[in-house]
Amino acid sequence: MSFKQYKYEKELTDLQKKESPDGSTCLISLYVPPDRAIAAFVQELTEEIGTATNIRSKFTQKNVVSALRTVIGKLKLYGNKSPSTGIVFFAGATSDSGHKDFKIESYVFEPPEPVSRKLYVCDNRFHVEHLLDRMVEKELYALLAIDSAKATIATLKGGNIEIIKSTRSGAAKKHRKGGQSSVRFARLREEAVARFMKRVADELKNFFIEAPDKNLKGIIVGGPGQIKEQVIEYFDKRLKDKLIGIKDLGYGGDQSGIRELVSESQDLLEGVSIMEEKKLVRQFLDAMMANKANYGEKEVRENLKMGAVDTLLVSKGLNLLRMKSTCLNCSFLQEATIKFEEESNYISEIQKTSCPKCNTLKWDIEKKDLILNLGYLAEETGARTEIISDTTEEGRQIQSFGGICAILRYEIEH
Repeated sequence: MSFKQYKYEKELTDLQKKESPDGSTCLISLYVPPDRAIAAFVQELTEEIGTATNIRSKFTQKNVVSALRTVIGKLKLYGNKSPSTGIVFFAGATSDSGHKDFKIESYVFEPPEPVSRKLYVCDNRFHVEHLLDRMVEKELYALLAIDSAKATIATLKGGNIEIIKSTRSGAAKKHRKGGQSSVRFARLREEAVARFMKRVADELKNFFIEAPDKNLKGIIVGGPGQIKEQVIEYFDKRLKDKLIGIKDLGYGGDQSGIRELVSESQDLLEGVSIMEEKKLVRQFLDAMMANKANYGEKEVRENLKMGAVDTLLVSKGLNLLRMKSTCLNCSFLQEATIKFEEESNYISEIQKTSCPKCNTLKWDIEKKDLILNLGYLAEETGARTEIISDTTEEGRQIQSFGGICAILRYEIEH
C-alpha cells in the first residue's frame, strides 16, 4: 500500500469514529457523483437550511445550519461541475468539539474511484463506509495445490491468502501391500486418485461457480508430476474458462504448496499487492547484504533526516503514536513514541512534569500516528514510503526487524 493510500484510509477510519456531541442527527455527509451541476446541489442544501430552522434544539439547529453553510461554501469553489471522480463532503460539530467550544469540522475528498451515486445524510455520524468499501481490493484468485495424497484450495485477495479447504485422497502409496497383484493394486490406486481429483474439482465448483464471486479473476493450479494437468480434465467448463496458469511445484498439496504456487505465479499475479510486497522485501534483504539498508525507528529516523533513505518500509500493524510536547513558556521540545493504549497515561504524566529548561508546567501536546509521522518525514526528502501488510509472510519479515525498515540511497557507516 502506498503512503497516499494509507493517508486516505487512515483519515476515513478516523472520521468513522467521530460522533455528534449529544447523539443528535447533525453531522452532514454529501456524495456528489462525477460531472454533476454544482448549482443543483447548492440549491438543494439551501432548501435544507430552511428546513433545519424548524429543529427545536438550538444547539442542533446551529450545528446543522453551520455545517450546511460550510458545505455550500466549499461546493461553490468547484465552479460549474463536479470533478471526474466526484466529490464527498463531511461537516459538523463532533463530540471532539463539545458544546462549549462549538466548532464545525469539515472534510473534502476527491476519491480515487468515481462516486457511484448521489447521497445526502444528516446523522449522528459521518457515512464514510461507502468510500472505505471501495478501497477493498476486489480481485480474487483461486489457488489449488495438489498431489496424489493431498489437495489444498485457497484464495488470494490483495495481500491475503486464505486457506479454504485441505483434503486427503485416501489413495494407497505407490508400494503395494502383500497379497495383492501389482496390476490390481495399480488399478485400485488409480481409481482412488481419480475419485479424489473429481472430488477436488467438485469442491472448486462449489466454492467458485455454484456460489460465485463476481470478482473471481482466475484460477491457478500447481503441483508435482502430472496430477496438476490431470485434475483439470475433471473441471467444470466454467472452471476451465477461469484457468489462467499451471505451475510445477516442488511441494505437494499442502499449505507449503500454496505458498510456493503464489511465489511461482509472479508472471500471472503482476500488480497484486502481495507480489509487490515480495519484491520490496527482497530488495530490502538484498540491500542489507550490501550494507545499504537500516531498520529500527531511531536509526531510520536519523537516515530520513539525512536524506539517505530511498524507500521506507513500514508494517501496517505498528499501532504506535509519536508524541510531541512543547513548553508553552520557553518552547522546549520533547518527543516520544508510545503505544496507542498508553496515550492517556503519557499525557497525564507530561502535564505533571516540569519543563527541564524553565521549570513551568504548561505544555502543548500533539499526537500523530507513527506511520504518518515517518511518512511525512520521508516526503520532505523525496523518499518513497510503502506500507507492508502485517498478515503476510513478507509482513512478518518486516515485523521481525521492528516494523520500520529503510532501503538507503548509499552506504552508511553504522
